[in-house]
Formats: sequence, structure tokens, C-alpha cells
Amino acid sequence: MKQIRWTTLGFSGAIALVVGIIFVFFPQDLFSTAVKGLGILLTAFGSFMLVVTYNNHRKNKILNFYYLLQAIVNLSLGLTMLFRTEQMVEFLMFVIGVWALATGIYQIVFAIKVRKIVNSGMFLLGNGIAFAGLGAIMVIDPMEVIKTLMLVIGSVINLLGFILLYFSFIVYRFNKQQRKMADATPGIDEVEIIG
Repeated sequence: MKQIRWTTLGFSGAIALVVGIIFVFFPQDLFSTAVKGLGILLTAFGSFMLVVTYNNHRKNKILNFYYLLQAIVNLSLGLTMLFRTEQMVEFLMFVIGVWALATGIYQIVFAIKVRKIVNSGMFLLGNGIAFAGLGAIMVIDPMEVIKTLMLVIGSVINLLGFILLYFSFIVYRFNKQQRKMADATPGIDEVEIIG
């Protein structure tokens, strides 16, 4: 008897729930881990660039200077991300907040200037206000923005996990019902549904 695979849906739903719970209950730890991972990559790349610089020190001097500069920047950022993770997270969020604030203010000014020319000026104005507001919040309290963002992402992942588990239960019941029908009426060949 051929049946629908419900275990894949159930397993995916369980994994989604675990990931969602991590996002909801450990947002700062998750973000710090991601920053440390990026720090490891930047440190490794910076070290690699130092080796390239050393191996090519007699060749193109301008290109070698660029490699050395890139190695120093990558090593500095990578080591800072590894050993000053919290400060680096706050700094990155602050920089993104300043960028969002500046972009929002620009959009507001632009929307006011072109309001008579462009039909969607109000949309641009609303977008600019939202952008500037988000940027201001990120500048004032960057860690709270991270926690809120991770909470929203985690909640969505949890919802998707519950949906997957629900559908795996439906498919499981369908398979059980299909087995009962096959046992009651021998000779009927079921259609295979793989999902």
C-alpha cells in the first residue's frame, strides 16, 4: 500500500518550532552568536589576506597595499566582533539606525518637494516617516530592536511550525483511513501521493 509521507511534514514542523523557540526566548544570544560567526569569518579572511600579502610582497606594490589594508580592516573587525561582541552589535545597530533615520528624513523632504508632481507622494511621505521612526528607535535603543525583531521572526516561525505539524497530523489520519479502506476492500490499489 502506498501512502503519503506525513513524517517529513511533522519533522519539519518540529524543527521549525525549535528554531522559533530559540528566536523567541534567546534573541540576544542568537544575534550575538551570528555576530561571532561573522567575526570568525572576517578574522579568517583577514588572516588569509595577510598570507597573500606576504607571498606577493615583491609583486604589484599598489595591489599589495590594497591587500594589506583589506587584511587589517577584516582582522580588526573580526577580532572586535569576537571579543567585544555586545559593543559591536550595538554599534552595528546604531550605524543601521543612523542610516535609516537619514534615509527617512531624505524621503520626507523629497516627498514634500515632489508632492504636486508625483501621485504617490503621500505613500513616500508615510514610508519616510516610518523609516525615520525606526531609525530613531534603533539609535536610542538598538538592543530592544533586536529583541523585538527576533520575537516577530520567532513567532512567525512557530506559527509555520504549528501549521506543518497540523498538516502532518491530517496526512497521518488520511493514511490511517486509507489503510482501513484497503483492508476492508481487497484489490483496490491506492494512488501514491508524495509530498
